[in-house]
Amino acid sequence: MVDHSAAGAAGKPFDMPVETGKIREYARATYARHPDYFRMAGAATPPYFLTTCEHWETEAANVFHLLKFDYARGLHAGQSFEFFGPPPVAGALLTGQSTIERIYDKESARLGTMTFIEIATAFRDNSGRAVAKVMSTVIETAPKAAGNEKPAAPPTPSLPAPEQFAEAGPAPLKVGPVTRTDLVRYAGASGDFNPAHHDEPFAQAAGLSAPMAMGLFQASIGANWAADWLGPQNLRKASIRLLSRVFPGDVIVAQGGVVRRHDVAGVPMIDVAVTCRKDGGEAVSRSELSFVAGPLAARRD
Repeated sequence: MVDHSAAGAAGKPFDMPVETGKIREYARATYARHPDYFRMAGAATPPYFLTTCEHWETEAANVFHLLKFDYARGLHAGQSFEFFGPPPVAGALLTGQSTIERIYDKESARLGTMTFIEIATAFRDNSGRAVAKVMSTVIETAPKAAGNEKPAAPPTPSLPAPEQFAEAGPAPLKVGPVTRTDLVRYAGASGDFNPAHHDEPFAQAAGLSAPMAMGLFQASIGANWAADWLGPQNLRKASIRLLSRVFPGDVIVAQGGVVRRHDVAGVPMIDVAVTCRKDGGEAVSRSELSFVAGPLAARRD
């Protein structure tokens, strides 16, 4: 059971070098295709690359263990990224610090008491300038009732129809069928070693049919679709809602379009939304991203 007294706890600052090899590893693990990820010098980082900070957080820096979180009842509900300029590139040295910003309970007639945890990780460069902030929301569901082996599903938010766009985006990006090797590659690239994603007995004991894919694995496919189109260095904000689980054998299809074009302090911006679906049509994640309207942001048919 989550320890609510952990709210407000902050980890020690940690250093995170942005490495060319790690960028390539993460890009390949998430089927990213933009050539800037594979440059020999100054390689761009994929949209959700900062999640690899788990490789660099020391025990004193990682606040998650303070929660006493039950992984067997855990759900990753969503994530957000905010960049205060172009995302970092290879060669940067960042300092990160994580804080448990909020812990709260919600009652559900169907799922019982659900505990929500919001964790923020702030990143600065070696001059002290704020580079990015990452927010993660995880849920610990209520204990399963005796005899009920089906794991709880996260509450599904209402979503706009994916066809409601000001402008259509490029052709869909199709990945799959997802394999267990995909899960292993993403675990190694990201540092997400939750046993529900690789340990068969653990997953089955938690009521799953098999180890499930990490939520950011499928969400990254959608973000990569958008960054391939609009340019990874133009990304400024991204928010993710995880809607359903993905298992080995599933095929993921990412598609979306422009929600609006607007200015922020005189800077032209493009807001896009992308939905990742299983090949049969079930939505598994929804991402909303904001890009500077740079030279790579011309519409592609």
